[in-house]
Amino acid sequence: MRRQFLASTLLIALAAIVVLGVPLGVVGGHLIRNERLGQLDHDADRAGFAVELALAEHRPVTPETLSPPSAGEWITAVLGDGRVIQAGTTTVRSVRSPAVTTTSGATVTAGLAEWRIQARVHEAWLAVGALALGGVVTSVLLAAAQARRVARPLQAIAAIARRLGAGDFSARIPTLGPAELVDIANALNNEAARIADLVALERQFSLDASHQLRSPLTALQLRLDELSAMVHTPAARAELDSCQRLTTRLTETITELLELRRQGRTGPSQRIDLAALVRTHVADIEPAFASEGRALETAIDTRPVAEATPGAVGQALDVLLDNALRHGAGTATVQLRPNGTGATISVSDTGTLPTDAGQVLFHRPDPEQAHGLGLALARTLVESEGGQVLLAATNPTRFEIRLPPAPRAQS
Repeated sequence: MRRQFLASTLLIALAAIVVLGVPLGVVGGHLIRNERLGQLDHDADRAGFAVELALAEHRPVTPETLSPPSAGEWITAVLGDGRVIQAGTTTVRSVRSPAVTTTSGATVTAGLAEWRIQARVHEAWLAVGALALGGVVTSVLLAAAQARRVARPLQAIAAIARRLGAGDFSARIPTLGPAELVDIANALNNEAARIADLVALERQFSLDASHQLRSPLTALQLRLDELSAMVHTPAARAELDSCQRLTTRLTETITELLELRRQGRTGPSQRIDLAALVRTHVADIEPAFASEGRALETAIDTRPVAEATPGAVGQALDVLLDNALRHGAGTATVQLRPNGTGATISVSDTGTLPTDAGQVLFHRPDPEQAHGLGLALARTLVESEGGQVLLAATNPTRFEIRLPPAPRAQS
């Protein structure tokens, strides 16, 4: 910004020199020439008077009578008897005054070498140039001082903005500098305070919600444990075991989402068996598909291993399975396959979506809406592990979770 400020000031100063300095130099040159021509007329009149005085006093007219001028100037007197008296040396390029005729019939002419006039004109141009240079230097110095005055508050605003972007909402911008920058600083400080209050409320709500959810979930799990001791039929026990697994996973999900909110990821990464993870989550949701009269199939090509957080990958897979259950059609298929050096988990069904659906499905909806959060959350979870969630096909629909390869174990 400083360079742009200085450059614009320099351009303005140069424009002022062109608009004002050049005409001033031209007008000055004309004034100098006219002043010298007037001086020649005066010299010719003076010399004519001196010739008349010498003749009246019967003194001889000599070059000294004409008062020899300085270098480059000359005066010529032609007396009535034809004699020519000259003081100084004529030059080829010169200007002359009009001839002055005295009462005795003598004619007197004064002349000046052109180089004398040009020298004065050059001096005038040098003076204009010196003034212009002084003006430019002064303008640049003033512009530099003004740029520093403006840049310092802007640099402070940029530094505080970076701190705010990093999550330090206690940072405040000093209200210094021009009035416009003070207004900007006040506006940003007010917004920072408002965001800090909103973040504090959100964090408190997350803590309160997690606490309030854990208590009934713990009670529910205890009741399920008591029921499992009373049930003796294999089918009922299997259903209770499934409910216990779901409550355990729900408790873990709450913990993992809190970790995602605090640290940007759901927990420490580890080497996970993706085939086992896929089978577990498919088994939990299969009854829901069966109740809708739909089939859920699994295709596992290999048993790839990923370095990730099991909760993040599992929750993202649950979102895709729930999305296929609620909005898909026909048989849903979960496929696990390698994708070069990593692994891909795909969830597909026979439903269709608009070709541009991928542009809006993964955006978080309006906070007041209760639906549409799943796919955005799934993308956030997988991206925290260095992977991707995307809509790979629209007809039929296929979503994919692409995970990076697990690092090789050091030998």
